[in-house]
Amino acid sequence: MADKNQPGMMTMLHEFGFITRADITERFATGDAPGRADIMVARGGRSCMVECKYSENGFDLDEWRDNQREWSDIYCSAAPFSTQYWLCLTLGSDRAGLDQTRFSPKRSWLVPREFMLEVDKRFRPIQKTIPYRVGPGYSLELQAKGWDAIKLFASFELPWGKLPSEKSGWTVPSSHIFYQMYVAPPALPMFLDLYPKQSDEESQNGCSTPERSTA
Repeated sequence: MADKNQPGMMTMLHEFGFITRADITERFATGDAPGRADIMVARGGRSCMVECKYSENGFDLDEWRDNQREWSDIYCSAAPFSTQYWLCLTLGSDRAGLDQTRFSPKRSWLVPREFMLEVDKRFRPIQKTIPYRVGPGYSLELQAKGWDAIKLFASFELPWGKLPSEKSGWTVPSSHIFYQMYVAPPALPMFLDLYPKQSDEESQNGCSTPERSTA
């Protein structure tokens, strides 16, 4: 079942030129395909899966359920699919965009599956819920490390701002790895460096001059 942040996520993706389907992932498995991702996303011939999670206070790691992890193992990380899988987390009890020093405004992050698995491995021995903002009342170890969603997922935040249509919503900055993988133009292949450079005369003639034999 999709979470409350799915519509906002889909709006952002559409604004950045992505095609989204919230029903197509069932085709990757038979029957109800329990655990399948919420959204299939495609752009420029590349696709990925996105699982949406929402909570007001913190992210319970068990909310990324075992069957969802198993589905991602089978249909995303393993061959022949090898499809990228992301978790879209939205946390906060107040309206997005409010003063963060006075409120707990909704904030969103688009986190790669592999990073989330690593966070889970390190975080779960302390507690199973990642707080929105760590502070008094949490374990001393957690406070000492300063681990909360804001810090752990800082590199993956989707800031609240103006979309290309001038509407307000979640945006994906050019520094985000998702943007670099799917939105930014691909880098020019460097295979030309494998070939020797031709002289100006050879380039004009469209061929290279074979070396003369000295025999």
